[in-house]
Amino acid sequence: MKYRYLIIAGLLWSCEAEKVSLEFDCATTPIVITNETTDAACNSNTGSIDASATGGTEPYSYSIGTETNGTGLFTSLPGGSYTLTVTDANGCSSTETITVANADGVNFSEVAANDAGCGTSNGTITATVSGGAEPYSFELSGVGTSADGSYSGLTVGSYDLTVTDDNGCSSTQEIDILSGISLGDDIMPIIEANCATSSCHGGSQSPNMSTKENIINSAARILARASAGTMPPSGKIPDADISKINCWVSDNTPNN
Repeated sequence: MKYRYLIIAGLLWSCEAEKVSLEFDCATTPIVITNETTDAACNSNTGSIDASATGGTEPYSYSIGTETNGTGLFTSLPGGSYTLTVTDANGCSSTETITVANADGVNFSEVAANDAGCGTSNGTITATVSGGAEPYSFELSGVGTSADGSYSGLTVGSYDLTVTDDNGCSSTQEIDILSGISLGDDIMPIIEANCATSSCHGGSQSPNMSTKENIINSAARILARASAGTMPPSGKIPDADISKINCWVSDNTPNN
């Protein structure tokens, strides 16, 4: 569930009256994505994705990062995974990972990723593949090669993992390593203790920061105010709490 708000007046975390106008509740008409794919010939840009959307409000915009259009049809694609984002006329969006397979070569069977931790480098990736001709070789962007598809000591970030078989056929998958900071377990207790109180943004003043949706929507502002020492107005919160907020925002504010 995602809400979008327009801050009109007042300062968040000041516990002064603040006017907030609700633009649109994206959860009322969620966007549902369906798609069909065409496999790609080995190391050839012959794959395709044909996506369509329902729900939300037309017109839709379709994006796979490198290309955006209004039809949902993407052609001339090599084998690999693609992150498709559909955005409607209200700015609401839905995202899905779609795989274009190699028709005659190696493909990923499973990719497992473990969190890095907040400010640490404990992330891991383990990949298994099938098809094509053994032996396989793996390369992780910014890290290096691996014979078995296993990597450790990774920091938070987005990585491209490419597998290549003995015939030179390859496939690439994007993998996100997160910090593991939880909205419910780590972030909400900080907000509840410092601002979402009965006399402040706990329901008596807008925005109501006792809901996950409003915290997610205000994440960037929360981080800015906490870092500046103006959340709460009584004084700066501990650096460890600011670090947790920063890690969660860097993870793209998951509702976890």
